[in-house]
Amino acid sequence: MGLLQRIFGSKNSAESDARQIYSVLMGHSRNPELFGDGRLPDNYDGRIEALTLHLSVLMERLSNLGEDGRLLSQSLFDVMVDDFNVALREEGLTDTGIKHRIKPMVGMFYKRLKGYSENFSDKEALDKHLSNGITGESHLEFQSRLRNYVLSLHNHVSALGIKELTALTFDFPKFT
Repeated sequence: MGLLQRIFGSKNSAESDARQIYSVLMGHSRNPELFGDGRLPDNYDGRIEALTLHLSVLMERLSNLGEDGRLLSQSLFDVMVDDFNVALREEGLTDTGIKHRIKPMVGMFYKRLKGYSENFSDKEALDKHLSNGITGESHLEFQSRLRNYVLSLHNHVSALGIKELTALTFDFPKFT
């Protein structure tokens, strides 16, 4: 039995924790400083890019925290897919349309997640992945700021355990 199950008595606690974490990450990924000319585009792709950056940091850490971390990471992914489903339903898509659109969305998420998670220790490779989502010609300064923000968040959560992550008792770095 995992830590979350022992503490809270069921797998539903992982879902509850994941919803809370997802909500906080969603808030940080909507920082207006992330979007605009020479930054991430303020559209669907840009917002997904910002969310994926935040999710990749926490999911990478959770993957190194044993069974409980993997359970919480999976729940975090499930919450994200549920959020995508809701957004697509609000666009008026039917079940068939949602099924058709979710698969490529999830595929793109995993591609981005892998690209970020595998390159937190390689600034040049991380820059390459970051530059794919940034638009405009004057993006190098922003790219550097975004890399420093992501690496600062990554370094910070790398030292945290599952209790600190689920309780959200850590501060997010300032995006400067």
